[in-house]
Amino acid sequence: MEEPIRWCDITVGGVSLSSSAYLLVSLLAVTPSTTIPAYLFVQPYIRRPRWTAEGGWLASAQAEDLGLAVALNGLFPALVDVYQNSIHGLKIQPVPQHAEAQRYWLGEELEALRVRNRLLVSLHDGVLFLGIDEQLRQGSWELLAANDRLLRSTQECLVRLVAEALPHPYADIFWESESFHYQDLIASILLPLLSVGPVTSGLPWVTTMVLTFHLTNLGFTIDYLGLTVPRDRVSSWRSARQYLLILSTLKDVLHSGRQLSESDHWTLTRGCDVEDEMFLLPLLGFTISRLRYVPELHSSYEFCRNWWARVMGDPKNLAIETVARALVFPEHADTTKLCYLLPPRLLAPIGIDLSRCKLLGQSYRLFQSALNGFEKGSFAYGSICAELVKNCNLRERPEEAYRLGIDCLKLIPSDSRRLDHVYLTVATADACIARKDYGHARRLLQELLAVSTLSPYVEGCCTLRLNKILRRMYEPSLNSELERNLRRGMHLAFADQPELQAEFLSELQATVYQARRPEEPLSPDLQKIVADTLRASENSDSNLKELFDPLRELNGCEVVDTSGSPSASHTAMPPGDIGSQATSSPLNNESDISQDPWGKGNLLHLVGGGVRGYWTLLVLNELMGIIGREERSQAELRGVPKNGFMTEEKEETEKLVDKSRHAKGSSAFLPCHYFDVMCGFDTAAWIAIMLCQLRMSMQECLRTFKEICSVTRVLASRGEKPELDFVLRSRDRFAVVDIPPTDRRIAPRPENYTPESGSSTLLLEPWQVARAAVARLPFFKELSIGNIRLGKGLRNRILDGVEEIETIFGSKNVASIVNISLHPHLPTLSTRIQDTFNRMLNLEYQADVEEIRRRGFPFWRFSNDRDSEFIAWDEWKPRKPHSLSGDQTLALIDNDFRRWVAKRENVESLQECAMQLVEKRRARAENSSRWRAFSMGTDWRPHAKETGSHSQHDTTEIGGTKLKAPDLAPEPTAWIPAPSRSKLTNKGKEKEIPVSRGG
Repeated sequence: MEEPIRWCDITVGGVSLSSSAYLLVSLLAVTPSTTIPAYLFVQPYIRRPRWTAEGGWLASAQAEDLGLAVALNGLFPALVDVYQNSIHGLKIQPVPQHAEAQRYWLGEELEALRVRNRLLVSLHDGVLFLGIDEQLRQGSWELLAANDRLLRSTQECLVRLVAEALPHPYADIFWESESFHYQDLIASILLPLLSVGPVTSGLPWVTTMVLTFHLTNLGFTIDYLGLTVPRDRVSSWRSARQYLLILSTLKDVLHSGRQLSESDHWTLTRGCDVEDEMFLLPLLGFTISRLRYVPELHSSYEFCRNWWARVMGDPKNLAIETVARALVFPEHADTTKLCYLLPPRLLAPIGIDLSRCKLLGQSYRLFQSALNGFEKGSFAYGSICAELVKNCNLRERPEEAYRLGIDCLKLIPSDSRRLDHVYLTVATADACIARKDYGHARRLLQELLAVSTLSPYVEGCCTLRLNKILRRMYEPSLNSELERNLRRGMHLAFADQPELQAEFLSELQATVYQARRPEEPLSPDLQKIVADTLRASENSDSNLKELFDPLRELNGCEVVDTSGSPSASHTAMPPGDIGSQATSSPLNNESDISQDPWGKGNLLHLVGGGVRGYWTLLVLNELMGIIGREERSQAELRGVPKNGFMTEEKEETEKLVDKSRHAKGSSAFLPCHYFDVMCGFDTAAWIAIMLCQLRMSMQECLRTFKEICSVTRVLASRGEKPELDFVLRSRDRFAVVDIPPTDRRIAPRPENYTPESGSSTLLLEPWQVARAAVARLPFFKELSIGNIRLGKGLRNRILDGVEEIETIFGSKNVASIVNISLHPHLPTLSTRIQDTFNRMLNLEYQADVEEIRRRGFPFWRFSNDRDSEFIAWDEWKPRKPHSLSGDQTLALIDNDFRRWVAKRENVESLQECAMQLVEKRRARAENSSRWRAFSMGTDWRPHAKETGSHSQHDTTEIGGTKLKAPDLAPEPTAWIPAPSRSKLTNKGKEKEIPVSRGG
């Protein structure tokens, strides 16, 4: 048996460390994230309930201190006191900041490291995070790399610290909901460690089981098996993979002699003892209760049922079997047996499960028994009371609900009642409404709404409940309060919480009919609320149409059928000087193209922020990688028909388009194939030019971006022409009115508008386009072209890109908008004027986002709001003329991105966005010749006979080569210019010029 690792005093990276500090530094070095929350290192001091086995009974016990607690003792003397009485690892007191030596609550040794900038300390949302500098990290890794056993032990130590921070399933109250508070911690630290090596092999089996519970609850396990399945069966196989991984984990946990044997019928050996079954049966029950029935898992279901049947006859396992059956078969739960066999604190989570299954009678008995296991006035006691009050309300027993709620609120101190017991207050207010005690309910909700930290959903629910109370208490003096309350509810329902829209509309109708007398007009304020609601309804769910019609009648509007074609009130001509007869096109007729995959455009809006544009590129690279996987999965699902379904030309083009389906990564899939317009400012303009005009892949763009940033004089020197020729040499000039290569669906008139015509009218050099979008006025001279100044008044508005899409495709023909942003933390200069200007840009940006959401365009925003502010726009460390230039800065950005992409909601948004982009691209590829021209960046110019008939001799010219026309009616030859424009003022006149395809 190996001896345990003994930590001793050592010198790392030129720093002398004690044994405990060396352990801490080693943990910070092996973590996949750059920082670790400090509460992990003091969690062993928190007395949390844990699972234990006493004669086959499920019992609650206090946590045992780890050896790590002794090893790290003395490093955080003040934090121990802060966290001593905390029961939630993330719901802790904010750490105060003081000017004294221990202002970060560190011990003397850690404070000395912090002063020397070897220990990095930061605060996020009141939580203290620790990290180490690169030199100390490198020195630690050199020591760990020389000793595999030491490295493995350190990784296991970090995993155990994370596991100790997690609540034990069914021993800690509401462990499922609390588990989601640790989602980022698990994603950034735990999952990378579990996926790179056998870290769990040396862990106690209890720890592994706890981790498995939480991974299952959060759904993380499904993404780490690497199985390839058809897209139409993902929902079934996600559950299957999750379940099979749990079984695999269980087999690793059960040691030799107690291992599950795998055979055709999933039989079970008779070697499991009570401790294994303690975790195994509830885990299997918990897992299966969250899985849809999958035919492929039928034998596994039978395996579990047979196992439960075997242990039923053993009295010592009766409690375990009862819990498992209650979780999987809630309709057959024996509440009497559960209350007799289980301790009170275990009854609460089972009662919540039964409530979700609408088994109110059974859950009521469990909640009543669970109250006996908690101290009156505690958070858990109030939470169970809230469930009990809600249960009584649903069972139409308002008097009992009111009595329970009021009695419980009296036990809670007034200073913590509003925040910690929100749901108890809301449930009690509902009971007051049912009893028609409107005055008491009004006071409860008004106290709650005075809290500024409520979530939008809770605030919306309370606002609508308060409106219901005011309406039933109706007096003329309450009109103004009613109107204020309705406006607040409208903003919450249509801006933040769409699930509240139906309830708000019903409440608005009831208020309108009750607040006015017969044949009297609405009050001006109430009529304005109705009008604003109708405007907001344009982008709402069509299923709510029947709720909007009465409001239109009240507002004097004709009831229209919103399910038909779009309104024809929009102009068919784009604005500006291009809306002439020569430039009119059926593409501007939105009714003709709304169902055509070529009739709507995709917009990519990028925000640079100096060197932080590298983060924007990383997000886009991740999106293109997901697009690549989605393209390959759809290609395998669809395939290419060989006979009878494709013309020869179409089959050849489809093979050409899909030749990269077996390529790896995102290099085979170009962003310009998926976005019709790209716009950006600052370094985002570089990105847009490289991806659009220069048609780079993501790997080429990332490499070129680093090369540009490594040229110090480009970022720091003054001059008229930054040296970007090595990037832009492939194109001589950009025309003011130009057809972007990714959008050449219709041939332009080259004799008037392209550089080849010899015309010199406002032709821009590539460096001028890049400099106009990137160069900052405090550092570069203002660039003038003719009488137009390219330096002032430029904005990076999303709505400019939307306007460009609508100019090309027609009003409202926006297929999707993808925004990759670093807002609201824009880079600021050290001047008050620049700070004010940046705040104005923030307001413009937020206004654009709200307008896009109001208009109902499909919109994805990928933003790193929290972390982007810690890297300056001009930071580039180290500034060295060799390959290591900027490595530190890029590493910081890369770490921020990895933390961002580890969050499940961000990955799901990327997958959803990629799926829609791929579906649109494949729909466009059905028109093979047009898609081929689009994908190659050439002109698509169909020629039709004057009669409009289609002949087999009709041709399409692609890059000078004549190909046979596709099997579809040709469109008339026309052109639509589509540069991105910025409106610049020149002596009172507005001129529109393209700053760049992405500027």
